Amino acid sequence: SPGNRSYFTVNWTGGSVNNSSNTSNTSYTVSGLTAGVNYTFTVTAVAADGQTAGTPAQISIFTNPNVVTNLTFSNKTTSSVSLTWNEPPGNRSYFTVNWTGGSVNNSSNTSNTSYTVTGLTAGVNYTFTVTAVAADGQTAGAPTQTSVFTKPDIVRNLTSSEVTTTSVFLDWVGPLGESSFFRVRWTNSSTTPATAFNITDLTPGTNYTFTVSAVAADNKTEGSLVGLSTCTDASPVFNISCEGPNRTSTALLNLTWTNPPGNNQGFNISLNQTPSVFISHCSPVCKHIISGNLQYFSTYSVIISTLGCGKSGTRDLKCTTGITEPSVPSNPGDVEIIITRLSETVVKLQFNSNLLNSTNGPIKAYGVLLSTDQQSSISRNGLTMTYSDWVNKTTKTYLTVLKLNENIISRSNMITIEIGSNNVADVISNTDYTNGPLTDQNYRVAMVLFTYLEIKDGLVDIQQSIFSVTPFASNIIKPLDPSSNTVAVILGMLLPIICIFIITAIIFVMPRRLQMYLNPESAVTESFDDLSTYVNFTIATMPTLHPPTNFV
Repeated sequence: SPGNRSYFTVNWTGGSVNNSSNTSNTSYTVSGLTAGVNYTFTVTAVAADGQTAGTPAQISIFTNPNVVTNLTFSNKTTSSVSLTWNEPPGNRSYFTVNWTGGSVNNSSNTSNTSYTVTGLTAGVNYTFTVTAVAADGQTAGAPTQTSVFTKPDIVRNLTSSEVTTTSVFLDWVGPLGESSFFRVRWTNSSTTPATAFNITDLTPGTNYTFTVSAVAADNKTEGSLVGLSTCTDASPVFNISCEGPNRTSTALLNLTWTNPPGNNQGFNISLNQTPSVFISHCSPVCKHIISGNLQYFSTYSVIISTLGCGKSGTRDLKCTTGITEPSVPSNPGDVEIIITRLSETVVKLQFNSNLLNSTNGPIKAYGVLLSTDQQSSISRNGLTMTYSDWVNKTTKTYLTVLKLNENIISRSNMITIEIGSNNVADVISNTDYTNGPLTDQNYRVAMVLFTYLEIKDGLVDIQQSIFSVTPFASNIIKPLDPSSNTVAVILGMLLPIICIFIITAIIFVMPRRLQMYLNPESAVTESFDDLSTYVNFTIATMPTLHPPTNFV
């Protein structure tokens, strides 16, 4: 100001403070003030006597509020963030909270040391600034800021598909708002930027809970989990064996399999789509016998289903039952044979085709068992005896014919065999059997039927072969009597002579009888004279020939 002065007195008051200080300068910094307080500053020029003072000049001003500290978020959701901070030292009137993110730039005032910002977008990075403001509404402290991602929203329409024994395919619709990638959890976890994920290396027959969450770009702010539970398919059985054992009293199927990997709740076994049988869990090897209403040598469709919490694992297979001894008549009278004696060494036999009964399995081969022992009974050991053994008189019962059955499909024809023909076709090759000639004696005959034939050392292996022998037939077979052939030869020689004699007699007798008819008296006398000229002969009585075929 114009004139002289010695110094200036600076006085300040505010709150409970009333202080002053002298300075010769035209500026002065008042320190030690309280933040955010309205101070009144008075400056007065003082003359050299230290008493004379000019008119005071006065100004009021707020100190800046202090900076807020420890600004943090206490909670955040997909659309809000809750902020908290510490009250700054000194005074303040309120706080201004400002937030920016995306295209948003908003602010709001609060007198509290916390504030929840709402209406935000999920998964977006927001910067929040908090400033203390003095009571004048203008004087503000230095801002404090922090950046926070809102939580991403939940994924939508989470579904599972393409479930196998070891994998599940998940897909979903991305969340509203923003996200960077997705985290998939099960007994393990993984991340993916896509809205689908194929989970592999799972355990069959196991219930898994899968969760998917969206993650923000900070790689740590994660949305709420969305989950679903899915069972992997049960594993089908493996190392399966299905056998039809032979020589059982009833047809059976023996099933064995290895307990499949993973978990299961047992097995259902169905035969030809019939109601299934439940088998409980077994380990490590499972066994089951199917019996009842099965036919020998028949193929069945067997389905083994592994049960689990999800889809069953199924295994389809074809199983064939075994075979057993053929069914044959039990009474000799039921063994029907047509016999035709062809010569002194050969007899033709025709067996009824109903002997080829494939109920217990197809007849693979058949044979003819002969015996010259009229009292013998059927013995399995007779199948190991040959024609040579019979010739050497080591046995009276032997197998003479052994043939593969060529009529496995069709049984419409009779089985015709010429016994004693020495035909090599009547005997399986590489065996010791011979269809040797018969002799002039009685033979008993039985049929041998094989559902399985095994040859060992040139003979039927009666331990391994599967066969049945019919009873000896009721009728005895025998070739033609050699004497019947002699009579036939004599008759063959006499017959032409007899025919010539008869014709000659007719030629001589007929004219004389005609003459007797025309001249009875002379004819009578002449007839007695000529009677002595006839030759008397006796035709030998022909032997009675039986019909060539007999039914037994």
